[in-house]
Amino acid sequence: MGARVAGSVLAARLGDAGIDVTLVDAATFPSPALSTHFFRGIDLVDVLDDLGVLEEVLQLGPPKLTLEYFYPGTEAPSVDLFERRGRRGFHLSVRREPLDHLLVRRAQRAGTVTFLQGTRLRSLIRDGQRVAGARLERDGQALEIEARVTVGADGRLSTVARETGTVDTCADPSARAAYYAYVEGFRPPVGDHFDGAELSLAGDELAYVFPSDAGLTCLAVSANLARFRAMRPRHAEAFWERFTDHPGLRDRVRAATPASQVFGYGPQPLYVRRPALSGVLLIGDAGIHIDPWQGHGMDFAGRHACFAADAIADVLHGTDETAAWTRFHERRDDHALEDYRYTTEMAKDLRQLIA
Repeated sequence: MGARVAGSVLAARLGDAGIDVTLVDAATFPSPALSTHFFRGIDLVDVLDDLGVLEEVLQLGPPKLTLEYFYPGTEAPSVDLFERRGRRGFHLSVRREPLDHLLVRRAQRAGTVTFLQGTRLRSLIRDGQRVAGARLERDGQALEIEARVTVGADGRLSTVARETGTVDTCADPSARAAYYAYVEGFRPPVGDHFDGAELSLAGDELAYVFPSDAGLTCLAVSANLARFRAMRPRHAEAFWERFTDHPGLRDRVRAATPASQVFGYGPQPLYVRRPALSGVLLIGDAGIHIDPWQGHGMDFAGRHACFAADAIADVLHGTDETAAWTRFHERRDDHALEDYRYTTEMAKDLRQLIA
């Protein structure tokens, strides 16, 4: 359930292994999604490379990002090499509309994957304490899919998580909200070509510049809850005004041309989940929701989908399910929990970044 980064990566991996998969999403593709845009070389870039689609992603036009330009309230940035650049040595920023569509198509190229878009989950099928499939609705018609494993890759408001019950191993309130928009004609900080992302700190506010695909640049602001409440009644105008407090960015923001509306992402609960019923895994935001200020969501989705694919393949080849699921959660938590805790703690006041 869910065909964006987490679901499509999982379906592609399982399909490549010859496993029958039904990939389901309520949306139709291509379509946008509220999301962070930045992802790291060591995680999603490497995952895309392993799936054989990285060159297709690069053909969308995103520049390879190797540098971080950081403005600690100053007009001139410090410049450092990004960490976690992976095998290919760079990070990327890509809009979700073309990226998700590309990944859905990649999953379908695996001959054992059936894709049902515009299809909603109505309820799960149970066999005692085990989930045994799903009842769906598509174009007003009811469908039933029996499955050995049901995966919730259906986001923060996951129906799969709600239907199974979840055990929260971490649960924290959100301390931040975010707004973003796309612009055309944004100038690089140096020279004529983009080679990095830009981050500007003004008090407890972080502004971002992510050079993205199709000649567009994503501008974003992470605000604390007091700032969010002040911005919300007139969020579009307030978003553009916020860049006046970021001297290294403001003139170039003013000179750029808006190419989209302003999108908002309000404060949401933060958690790490396990499903309470057998036969189910949760991946992506259904399994872990981390504050977006550090941009880990897409990386977690892609990497944890690979861990889930390994666990499911093991079960279908005879490994005890409890052992396989335990190993999946260990790998996921080893990968994610340190970043989850750091991101959650720092989100309370980003001035800690330079304290």
